[in-house]
Amino acid sequence: MSTPVFVIATLLLIGAIVRQLIIMYTNLLSLQKDAEISRVKVKEEKEYLFIKGLY
Repeated sequence: MSTPVFVIATLLLIGAIVRQLIIMYTNLLSLQKDAEISRVKVKEEKEYLFIKGLY
């Protein structure tokens, strides 16, 4: 009687762990993408300030 309960609980636990890993991975990818975008923004801002200083 208790074996199916343990099997279902184990499957739910594995599913929850896999779901959390997927969420963590997507968050990590978005953070890396934000860092690259920020780097480009800083470069563009420096170039803008340089050009602005020429006038």
